[in-house]
Amino acid sequence: MKLFAQILISSLIVFILFSCKKDAENEDSQFHSLRGIVQPVFGAGNNLYLDSIYTTQEGYDIQFKEIQFFVQDIKFGSLQLVKTALFDYRSSGVDLFRLQGTTDNLDSIVTLKLGIDSISNHQNPSTFHVDNLLHTFNSSDMYWDTNKGYFFVKIEALVDTVQDGTPLFDHSVIYHVGLDANIQSLSFNNFYWSPQGVEDVLPLYLDMQAFLAGPQVIDVKIDSVSQSDVGQEILTAKVMGNFAAAIAPF
Repeated sequence: MKLFAQILISSLIVFILFSCKKDAENEDSQFHSLRGIVQPVFGAGNNLYLDSIYTTQEGYDIQFKEIQFFVQDIKFGSLQLVKTALFDYRSSGVDLFRLQGTTDNLDSIVTLKLGIDSISNHQNPSTFHVDNLLHTFNSSDMYWDTNKGYFFVKIEALVDTVQDGTPLFDHSVIYHVGLDANIQSLSFNNFYWSPQGVEDVLPLYLDMQAFLAGPQVIDVKIDSVSQSDVGQEILTAKVMGNFAAAIAPF
């Protein structure tokens, strides 16, 4: 009987210790967060700020007014961490996503899609749950209609194309680009999170100087408008390809 009582007490101690360990792990997960950020830059080490003046390789002065884009299926290996995220530099700063969790067991290979999958892209936005970023309340300024779907990338800027020393930003640049055929896949190998207190940060940058420079040069004086309409296919594809190539880990 005494032996049975000792075994029972020992079992209870083990159970309590295990439960405390699990509670501690759950608490760590509950109060720890994972944050994805995208820092726009204009050339290496030069943070980009909306409404500030930068100079293109053609010598034009440019002010970026809006930088927005959708990404989907952010995965670490085969594990999907985020289904849909919307970057809006003016409204949300550098934040791409934030959620509770830890980096335990996350792969170092990151993949994501720039754009919206073809099924969701043509679904009526009002039919999504109100908490979904694709719902009308959350992305009405990133949507055409059920035929064309969502803007995958939205860039708006003003340009001074006359180099006479007088600032006159009277040339509009509008890239509202999307369409199913233009979704882009990105992959980053050997990626590491950046620990910052109670959160781990997934740091990316978006180089808008590189976006304009290539892989295919975008001359904002000539290539100034794309609404992804018929006849604008070449510029639409160029904008999407260059934008995807301009995103990289810090």
